[in-house]
Amino acid sequence: MRRLKIFVAAFFLLTLLIPYIAVTFISQNQSPPKSEGQISQMEIKLYRHQNQSVQTINLFDYLCGTVSAEMIASSPIEALKAQTVASFTYMVNKMNYVLENSDTDIGHNGAYVCDNSAHCTAYIDKSAARDKWGDAYFDKYYPNIESAVSSVIGEMLTYNKKPINAVFHSMSAGKTNSAADVWGKEVEYLVSVDSSFDKSCEDYQNTVKVSFEDFKNAFLQNLGVVLPEDTDKWIGEIQKTESGLVKQITFADTLYSGIHIRSIFALKSASFDVKIENGYVVFTTYGYGHGVGMSQDGACYLAKNGYNYRKILSHYYNGTEIENYKI
Repeated sequence: MRRLKIFVAAFFLLTLLIPYIAVTFISQNQSPPKSEGQISQMEIKLYRHQNQSVQTINLFDYLCGTVSAEMIASSPIEALKAQTVASFTYMVNKMNYVLENSDTDIGHNGAYVCDNSAHCTAYIDKSAARDKWGDAYFDKYYPNIESAVSSVIGEMLTYNKKPINAVFHSMSAGKTNSAADVWGKEVEYLVSVDSSFDKSCEDYQNTVKVSFEDFKNAFLQNLGVVLPEDTDKWIGEIQKTESGLVKQITFADTLYSGIHIRSIFALKSASFDVKIENGYVVFTTYGYGHGVGMSQDGACYLAKNGYNYRKILSHYYNGTEIENYKI
């Protein structure tokens, strides 16, 4: 009888200890899963240009904020994923430059990136997005952005194992521009590719009318050039690249780049035609932005037609690979 009591007591103790031993063994020996939490909490230094301050935020919030500012929230989920990877890669590329060139001032006060879209990428925080979009739209579509960011966070584009300069733009003129044509330096993964579907986008073509007086004043104030009185002598030959970018244009016997003219007259792109009509200089522009890298509208079109984010990115960034960032 005593042996039976001992056996029962031992059995009872084992039933309590075995689960504990098993859990302890597994927790100590099993490889931990890929930690989304670690990469999500990676700290990002962001320069807020309006109040000229540096804000430290976690990566998840930063990516949600830049995707919210750069893309329409109702965009297809695969396009949002593509934008997330491009935004993260762009940030890593900038961050590495800042860390490796600590003595170089790029106007960020030590931050990795800023929220000025003319300099880095746009950014809007969660509360500001709700205020801007309204409760109904925010509640319906912001979860899509969070889902897209969560699913690809930490993935980046590389070329020769290094994070690329993953620039992007709103809409091409039908083909993306090469970095060489826009910035004068050839980049293997930033070459001109087809994006003809951009031509079907809303606002693909825009018209800007500039009065003769404003046109003359713009040349005088920005370039110190006095245009002749004869308006027939104002506009000369236009030379365009294969992608439609104005490489050179002649105004009053002087050559200018299309990018320079775009800047002076605040045109949507440097892919344009120009003519004189009824007392105005009329610019007709095609696309929106510098045209290099991923077309955001093009990414949406491809996503709607079955492309996943990896195929979208490989289309626009030639010869690149997707790798996981290692903290």
